[in-house]
Amino acid sequence: GTSSLTPCDVYLYYKNIDLFCDYFEVERDSLGRRYYIRQHQLRRFFALIFLHCGYGANVGILQWMFGHTDPAHIWNYITEELPGKELQNTLSQALSERIASGGATYYTDVVDLIEAKFGTRNVSLMDAEQLAEYFDFLMESGQMTMEPVFLESDNGLRVDILVVVRKQDEMG
Repeated sequence: GTSSLTPCDVYLYYKNIDLFCDYFEVERDSLGRRYYIRQHQLRRFFALIFLHCGYGANVGILQWMFGHTDPAHIWNYITEELPGKELQNTLSQALSERIASGGATYYTDVVDLIEAKFGTRNVSLMDAEQLAEYFDFLMESGQMTMEPVFLESDNGLRVDILVVVRKQDEMG
């Protein structure tokens, strides 16, 4: 009931979020305790939504927005709670954006698979979403695996995606 703003501290911040959850009657667990939202959950949710739904969104932009100098921190936000399929989709999307935006020179084995499927090596003409779907298929069929790796160079830390392609004769 005052006409001025009250200085906010952590206690007041969480108290107001809890009141919000009480007002909207957020679900309760089996013991009747209400689920309350915390700031790290909001940050993780934003990171996932931004990366999956933002046009032109990539890990580098997200890293800048969060103020992280270490790309491993952003990958932690993105992947800590993700099940295997969602993590696979995240890696597929990141690789497809990298290849479609001109980073294909480092992924010649992957470009060979793209050429065999789509009849072109000019991956910059392809839609990043179509590439991501194809990469998901390759991983599901066991022809390819992906892992993020964190490298340090003269320009600082960066994330790269390590891709292992298995040829048909190498698959058991």
